[in-house]
Amino acid sequence: MLKLVLMAALGLTFAEANAQPAADSNAYPNKVIRLIVPWPAGGTTDLVGRVMAQKLGDSLGRNVVVDNRAGASGSVGTENMLQSPADGHTLLVSSMGTHAMNQFFYKLAFD
Repeated sequence: MLKLVLMAALGLTFAEANAQPAADSNAYPNKVIRLIVPWPAGGTTDLVGRVMAQKLGDSLGRNVVVDNRAGASGSVGTENMLQSPADGHTLLVSSMGTHAMNQFFYKLAFD
């Protein structure tokens, strides 16, 4: 839990330090950012994701939408993120267990 909060704080610090206003219409981000949280709404990961979305949106001047995709210990949301276009507008908030342990418990559609 503490590691998750510390990682989120570091991520927010990095996002705020590197945020620059968009100079032209092709600058990133040029559309709404989708933040996938592969856990149900109301949990710890969801709470961290919502705080990150608010801070990231404030820093970048864009809307950040939290999209909860719960199921299979985070694998459903992770797979959904991997199927999204690789344009940097879909991000994932997850936990180490999703990526380290699920490979032993589930037949995953991703590596």
